[in-house]
Amino acid sequence: MAIIKPFRALHPVPEKAKQVSCVPYDVAYESEVRDFIKNNPN
Repeated sequence: MAIIKPFRALHPVPEKAKQVSCVPYDVAYESEVRDFIKNNPN
């Protein structure tokens, strides 16, 4: 049987959260992805 252990998740500081998050890939339109990449090259 697998042993599952909890872990502490990493949370970005609120000021940077929008820079490191985005919508799930399976609900984004291609145009939205292209705009996101253009505006967030990193």
